[in-house]
Amino acid sequence: MFPILNDFRDKNPRLTQIPWAMLEPHEAWAKSNHGGQSLTRLAERGGLGEDEVLCVLSQEHIGMGRLEVCRKLAAEGELVRRVEAWTKATEGRATKEVSASCDD
Repeated sequence: MFPILNDFRDKNPRLTQIPWAMLEPHEAWAKSNHGGQSLTRLAERGGLGEDEVLCVLSQEHIGMGRLEVCRKLAAEGELVRRVEAWTKATEGRATKEVSASCDD
């Protein structure tokens, strides 16, 4: 799981981690936004904030006011919704693959 940075004052953060596989296809974009650091290196340094993850997933540069847009979306629970949708879609694919292999 990939760690999510939260405000230390937040005693009940919405997310503390997200599936690594959700971010992996966007690693090049994460590197672009974070000085060439890999997802592994970013995780070693504590991860990314919800707003930064949303910018990576949306392929938005964190400059030019886009981080503020992603920050607003994060405050509205957008990353939570995306993780839930991704998890549901991934579980659905896994179920189909298992049932297809059982039919053989």
